[in-house]
Amino acid sequence: MEKPVTRILQINAGNKNFGGVSSFLYHVYQNIDTSKYQFDFLSPSFTTYSLYRKDLESRGAFIYELGIKGGVFKRKFLLKKRLYDFLLKNKYPVVHINSGNFFFNIYAASAAKKAGVKHIIIHSHNSAAAQSKIKNFIIKQNRKKLAAMGEVLCACSKQAAEFMFPNNADVKLIRNGIDTDRFAYREAVRTSVREKLHFGDRLVVGNIARFTKQKNHPFMIDVFETLLKYKNDAVLYLVGEGEDEDTIKNIVKKRGLDKNVIFAGVQKNIEELYQAFDVFFLPSLYEGLGIVNIEAQTSGLGCVVSDSIPDEADISGKLIRLPLSAGTDVWAKELIRGSKLPRTDGSGLAKKYGYDEKVTTKQLCEIYDGILKNQR
Repeated sequence: MEKPVTRILQINAGNKNFGGVSSFLYHVYQNIDTSKYQFDFLSPSFTTYSLYRKDLESRGAFIYELGIKGGVFKRKFLLKKRLYDFLLKNKYPVVHINSGNFFFNIYAASAAKKAGVKHIIIHSHNSAAAQSKIKNFIIKQNRKKLAAMGEVLCACSKQAAEFMFPNNADVKLIRNGIDTDRFAYREAVRTSVREKLHFGDRLVVGNIARFTKQKNHPFMIDVFETLLKYKNDAVLYLVGEGEDEDTIKNIVKKRGLDKNVIFAGVQKNIEELYQAFDVFFLPSLYEGLGIVNIEAQTSGLGCVVSDSIPDEADISGKLIRLPLSAGTDVWAKELIRGSKLPRTDGSGLAKKYGYDEKVTTKQLCEIYDGILKNQR
């Protein structure tokens, strides 16, 4: 007799934007044995999986939206209530909570605990964000409480683990795996895509990120404007969407940078775009890892990033980490230097350092197997 499929609810805080956590969960799902485990996906407001809805649903996944709107306190109240009601009605044996936001994790875990979910996994996907003194105090006072609610604690990096679960030796490090073959560098693809996008011999600075405060787009524009003093025909190619997109577009327009800055929106073929870039740019205010850095290095790119990016994100020796205080001229010159680094395939390095999605999927399945061994 075949064992029944175990449905696992994957919760993440993403909205309409398909960010790093969404990508991580999506690619794990592509590799999981759905005769054993089936994922469902839940977001508090709007689904982050619209781009891949047909694919996910065709494989048996359900996608849920709680439709939460309003101010901070209203959203907090509704998240607890609606998630509790949802979990009370839909009996999931395992709930896997994925976020770098401490408050989201503790609210979601509290709702799951109250609803009687037997197995709760809490997964940290970010390092410390800039918080007010009051928020930092609340986080500090509630870290032990959060950790106690999770049967299993996971993190995408040591830095993300230390932020969410400090001094906890039981945190499992789960690399955000990627399809290393998909992002492997291919010269022919680079040539083809650059011709299609009419890049010619121009220096192309690439960024793939949500338009949110965390990703620091205003600083990107400042640095790129300085870069144009050295390379006046350079291109800044921005992939993504987000709440700050219109603000950044207005900044670009006011400064007369329209011809040099391209807003590409959400793209499915990001592996091809990496090939076409000359250097990758990510001056984030904070990051748990920044999976785009792994994708970029797998594609052979040099990456110029803020020093908030963990050391463990450097798998190729091509990750140039700078403090935001270094000034736009330093950043601009490092972008030029990064663009001149030798372009070689980094897929072998990604596999070597554990960033292969097949390895990640295996690690997660071992966790699921372990907590469900007495029920299967």
